[in-house]
Amino acid sequence: MTNNKRNRLKTEYAQPKKISARIAFLALFMLCGMFSGSLCAYSNEALHVRRDGRPLIKQKRYDEAIEHYVKAAEKTPDVDNNFAFLKVASELALWKLKDVVKAMTIAKKMRDPNYAKSQRLVLLGMCKKYQKIIDDYKDVDINTWPLKCRLESFYYRADAYLKLKDIKSAEPDLRAALNTHGKIVIRGNACKLLGEIYQNQYKNDEKALEFYRKGLTLTKAPFAWRSGCLFHMVDILLKQNKSAEAIALFKPISYEKLPSDYWRVLFHLKQAEALRAGNYNGQAATHLMTILRMGAATDGQKARAQKQLDALITEMRK
Repeated sequence: MTNNKRNRLKTEYAQPKKISARIAFLALFMLCGMFSGSLCAYSNEALHVRRDGRPLIKQKRYDEAIEHYVKAAEKTPDVDNNFAFLKVASELALWKLKDVVKAMTIAKKMRDPNYAKSQRLVLLGMCKKYQKIIDDYKDVDINTWPLKCRLESFYYRADAYLKLKDIKSAEPDLRAALNTHGKIVIRGNACKLLGEIYQNQYKNDEKALEFYRKGLTLTKAPFAWRSGCLFHMVDILLKQNKSAEAIALFKPISYEKLPSDYWRVLFHLKQAEALRAGNYNGQAATHLMTILRMGAATDGQKARAQKQLDALITEMRK
């Protein structure tokens, strides 16, 4: 590759200085070998390649890891494994080496041209090249692509539409992502985004609740998107004066199983809000006081809890 061509590609696909938390989270799952449906093929070959590759990634020997996956892709007779191995290699190049040209070049090596197109779309999404995605993929029928790459493709195209404020075009791709077989983390994010579209854009709370409820049924694991669905449901139910339903949402929640104190604080705040709306003031105060005693709570979170507690005490004295 000539230097001029490489420089042109660097400019065209340059990574943004900042990435959204959601995209960063999804990328982390991919690199850990936990995310890509294609990596979970469970063939002996795939398991052996991942077994030998993961230590290289953990040891931050990224060039060696990329070479390992590229060689495995060249050797495998299986087109799905070829895609899976090169997918890992291309995303390592992008996220760990910050080499977008190398990432795109690796993606082009995929044996199935539709797999290659899908991975290019995903990499463009990771680089926040939203208009480029729409320019190149707007009229593409993703349903004609292999099943293992459809979920991410629908999701990243939808994300591009959302970033460009084209809600109408994003919605069908989000619905397709939700209804496509694959990892829960993407389907759940799609569910949450659909709920937010109906809640905030279309002002249809009942339809929003349908999507949020759907999100809660996908898994009981405390993913951020699932917590978001629950919090949005509480907001809508309290707006509808259905405090009992809002309070009931917290019954299955185990605070010990929440991923961090950050999330425990958010749950305490939201549960206190629901309890206060239902006139369970004592229980609401208990949640707020718990936050004030938590060493890990930020000053902002404690200030928010104190403000709610002061208001609650004022109400109780009336």
